[in-house]
Amino acid sequence: MNLFLRNPDKPFFVRELTRRIKAQINSVRRELKNLEDMGLLVSYTDDKEGGKKKAKKFYKVDTDFVLYQELRALILKSQLLLQRDLKRKINDAGSVSYLALTGSFLGREDMPIDLFVIGRINSDKLSRLIKRFEKSLGTEINYSVMTVKEFNYRRQITDKFLFSILESPKIVLMDKIDASYG
Repeated sequence: MNLFLRNPDKPFFVRELTRRIKAQINSVRRELKNLEDMGLLVSYTDDKEGGKKKAKKFYKVDTDFVLYQELRALILKSQLLLQRDLKRKINDAGSVSYLALTGSFLGREDMPIDLFVIGRINSDKLSRLIKRFEKSLGTEINYSVMTVKEFNYRRQITDKFLFSILESPKIVLMDKIDASYG
């Protein structure tokens, strides 16, 4: 439900959902049917004109559902709690100088990453932490970690990847090194 409410304009098909939320296909089908029966989701089948491939069934949130606005507001409020929790737990994984949320956290699927961290971080701890948050969000989190030294070097040479992050919309949860663009 979280995935649908955070992406109201995006249709999903069953296999895509099973990959994204890492769940069994039968469980996903059962929950999709329940959400469709409740009225939160609508489904449609893409038309394959005489093709050999079976038509895919897509599911999308019904923005006219009577409780849509309330459910969406709850999801967005829960994201604020998630941000606070994420900041605290990433801090526990090392010495964080900069932490920003971008990409899917802002509904921007076109961004290369969702989480940007600068500092000395224990990569194993961070990886385990991200996996837990991916499971709770029901979506993959793409992240990038740099040391302060690497960040300063990349900023000095106007690294394209770094500046694409610095110039993009983001939620900065921590900035001890004045990483703002400019």
